[in-house]
Amino acid sequence: MSDGEILVARKDAVIQVRLSGRATFMISKPLREYCLQALGDKVRHLIVDFSACISMDSTFMGVLTIIGLECRRRQATIVFVNTTPFLRDLLDGLGVTDMFQFTSEPVTEVTWQTLAVAAGQVTNMTQVADTVLEAHQALMNASPDNVPKFQSVVEMLTVEVNNSSVAVKFSHKLCG
Repeated sequence: MSDGEILVARKDAVIQVRLSGRATFMISKPLREYCLQALGDKVRHLIVDFSACISMDSTFMGVLTIIGLECRRRQATIVFVNTTPFLRDLLDGLGVTDMFQFTSEPVTEVTWQTLAVAAGQVTNMTQVADTVLEAHQALMNASPDNVPKFQSVVEMLTVEVNNSSVAVKFSHKLCG
């Protein structure tokens, strides 16, 4: 199970997210969009189950940081359930664990009966470059120790995103 998958369920003001496989940039954008929209739509509790998650990349952890900051801003709670020591160490290494609550309580199968797939495979990197950039900027803003880790990534992605925007604007001018 190398490809990551996100399953979500929503009941009233609570969202439950179950991560499976590798949580990477490929599934980051749909998670970010869904959670930020839901938080704007009166969701007050976000529960993320990591029991089937085997790893996370920096973009995914940056998206979790973005969601955590938005939860804090909206006075919503975000709880990580069943993080392995490995996953917790990854988050600790980026200095972002203080914005999340952690618990090892099991999530019962009954509450997951209405899960729906929230993310499909994204194959074009330009579709997610803005999310990757925003995620790494959030990690740098969350902890000064992350600046040297991700500065070159942010610089490269800024150029890529700006070039993509110019190409899109140019193609619109040619067509319009």
